[in-house]
Amino acid sequence: MKIFCLCICLLLFGADLPAQKVEEPPTQFIQLFDGQVISGTHVRAMEPWLKDWYFEVDGKRYAFNKVKKYRDKHGYYISAGASDSSATRFAQRVAEGKINLYMRVEHRRTRYFWDTGNNDLREGSEQNIKEALASNPQCMRIMRNGKIATVVGLSLCPVGLGFLVAFALVPNPLSAICLCSYGVCTVTMFVLNRHDTVERAVRCYNKRI
Repeated sequence: MKIFCLCICLLLFGADLPAQKVEEPPTQFIQLFDGQVISGTHVRAMEPWLKDWYFEVDGKRYAFNKVKKYRDKHGYYISAGASDSSATRFAQRVAEGKINLYMRVEHRRTRYFWDTGNNDLREGSEQNIKEALASNPQCMRIMRNGKIATVVGLSLCPVGLGFLVAFALVPNPLSAICLCSYGVCTVTMFVLNRHDTVERAVRCYNKRI
C-alpha cells in the first residue's frame, strides 16, 4: 500500500514538472542574392584546386557568386565585397543585435562591416561606427579609451621591437628572456587592443538597447 501511494505521489508531482527543452543547433542555410533561402543539415564552403569554388548544402552545389549570406557550423557570414568566387569576400558576424558587426581579415588587415537589421551593409570606419554608438556614453568611453590605448601602443611598439632586437645581443640569458618577454607583450597587447575595441563597444551598445 505504501509503495502504491508513493507511486501516485510521484506521478502527481511529475505531472507539474516542465518538460526539459532540448536545444537544437542553429539551422544551417545559404541565402542567394535573389532572396531564395536554402536550408540544410550541413553547409560547407568547398574550395577545390584549380576549379570554381562553390557551396554545398546536403550534397547540392551552389556557385559562390550566387550566395549573399550563409550559416555553417562555424558561424554566420555575409557577403561584404564584389560578387566574385572568392571566400575572402565573406565577413563573419562577431556581434548581433541592434547593430550587427562583421569582421573580415584580408592581407593581414582586419576590416569591419556593420548593418542595422535590414539596412545595407556599411564598411565600419572608426568615424561612422562612433556616430552609430553616439547615443550610448559607455560605448563612447570604450572607443575613446581604445583610441588612447592605440596611441600609447604605437608609442611603445618601437620600444618593444627594440627590446626584441636587444634580446639577440644580450649575452645574459635571464636578461635576454626578460627583454624578449617585454617586447612580445608590448606588441601583442597593441595588436589585440586594436581588434577588440570596436567589438566591445558594439556588444556594449547591443546589451543596453
